[in-house]
Parts: sequence; C-alpha cells; structure tokens
Amino acid sequence: MLKNTFSIFGLLLFFLSNAQPDIVDKDRFSFEPELEINEKIPSPKTFLKYDLGASFTLYADVEAYFKVLSASSGRVLYHEYGQTYEGRPLINLVISSEENIKNIDNIKSKHMLFLQGAEAGKALLKGQPIFTSFSYNIHGNEASSTEAAMQVAYRMAAAQDNETEEVLKNSVIIMYICINPDGRDRYVYWYKSMKRLKRPSNEPQDIEHMEGWPGGRTNHYWFDINRDWVWQVHPEARGLSEEYQKWLPQVHVDYHEQGYNNNYFTAPGTTPRNQLLPTLMKDGPKFLGMQTSHNLISIRSIILQGIVLISFIQDMDQVIQVLWALSEC
Repeated sequence: MLKNTFSIFGLLLFFLSNAQPDIVDKDRFSFEPELEINEKIPSPKTFLKYDLGASFTLYADVEAYFKVLSASSGRVLYHEYGQTYEGRPLINLVISSEENIKNIDNIKSKHMLFLQGAEAGKALLKGQPIFTSFSYNIHGNEASSTEAAMQVAYRMAAAQDNETEEVLKNSVIIMYICINPDGRDRYVYWYKSMKRLKRPSNEPQDIEHMEGWPGGRTNHYWFDINRDWVWQVHPEARGLSEEYQKWLPQVHVDYHEQGYNNNYFTAPGTTPRNQLLPTLMKDGPKFLGMQTSHNLISIRSIILQGIVLISFIQDMDQVIQVLWALSEC
C-alpha cells in the first residue's frame, strides 16, 4: 500500500512538474494585425529576430532598435538624457506627426509659455498639441514594460490608419523607455542563465520565475529609484527629473508590472486623499482610469481600482457604473 502511495505521488510530481499550460491567448493580446503599416519601418520582430514576449531583450539591443526606428521614421526623435553608473545610456523618444517633429522646438516653446501663465495663453493653445509622457521599467525586474515600449513606439511610428495620424497630429508623446537599465540587464542576464533552453517554462514554481536576492529591482547600488524622486541621489532619477522639466506634459503614465496572475491597478486611488491637491488631481485621474478600465475589461482582464477588485462582467455599463461609484468614495 505504501509503495503504491509513493508511486502515485511520484507520478503526480512528474506530471505537475512537466505540465506546461498555454497561458498566452494570442487572440486577446494580438498586435492589431489589421492595421495598415509602413513596411519601410522595421518592426521589433524584424530587428530582434523573435516575437516580442518570446525572450527578454538585452538593453544594448533595445538601444540599437530605437536608434534604427528613429533613423527610419520622421515621426520619432531619439535622445539620450543621461548615463547610469554602469555606463548605459538613459534614453527618451519624442514621437509625433512628421510636421510636428519638424517644428518641435517652436511647439515646445509655446507649450512652456502657456504653462508659465503667458497673457496670450488661450491664443497659444490654438492648434497646439497636448504633451503626454510614458515611463517604463523603473524597477528592473518588471522587465515586460521595456518590451512593450518597443511595440508602442513601433506602432506610433509605422501605423497609417486615420486614428493614429489624428493622435500624432494632436499630441507630442515622450517615452522614457527604461529608467533603470542596470537593474533590467541584471535581471535579464539572470533570467537567461536560469531559463529552460529546450522549451519555455510556464510553470510558476520553476527557478526561472523565482528570482533570488538581490534581484533586478534596484539600480547598480541596489537602490530603489522609485524612492529617489525627492532626494535625487542617483543619476537615473536626476536625469529623468531634469529631462521631464524640459517637457512638463499634461499627462504622465508610469508603467509597472505585477505577477502574471495578479490584477492590474489603475486610477483613481483609494481614499483618503490629500485634500490640498487641486480638484483636477481627482477628476483627471478618474477620467483616465475609466478609459483604462474600459480597455482592460474589453480583453477580459482583472483590475483593481480604489479598494475593490473588479472582475470581467458581460454588462459593460454596469461595470462603469460600479467604477464611477467607487471613485466617488
């Protein structure tokens, strides 16, 4: 009896350790294959020789791709705003319509004059695009966001549909493609040394998914850059803050990553909030959070907004009503 028990237990261990569930639903997470694309613009897949998500990309290859993308598209400017302790460049892209890119200095000057309260403020707004910025990978082991940044930049550079062209005409997008390159590469090198070579592992308990100390979250000196915005000790925070002041976008989004089985978090945050913040700091995030929630729910994702977990519900109107009620709490 004992022998049979151990045999059954051994078989269970074998099957569990070799179970490789397909957790990627390509129908849900496709890269909009129906879009009309400028074939002269190299895609990440063409440049890297693998599908995004099939492998983590070393930072040197990320840097090289963005240089090629910028050289191939009149919509993209490549800029280095600093350097890490280990000598990796800190990169941001500026993406807009070709016409806006040609006039970017004039557009930026008008933008800054308006923000400084120029008397002719309303006149300056006429035909002026909105400024939006995105920052990725401040925690190095939240490495998917830099991979996503490549796809976002490529889509904005190469897509030729009316919606994309309208967005680019009316906005200037600043992308800080990886705030923490040193931590990212520390994580990516570790992952590549740990992963299965014959077949990828989707088993959460495999060693390649169980990063050891000190991990890639922090920078070269094992400091969490997301705790350095006030003190400005490290070049990653100092460089981004200085560059951010040159653009002062109306909207900024900072992308993080959670576990594959965790929910997404989006604005608005839970109460209590700082009552000294202007009303716009409540209404603005609420509006953006509703749009984000709508998009996440449309691909059947689970989200966390405020303090309540919202799972996929068929009736979209009901979901939005619930979210709106929560945001008023």
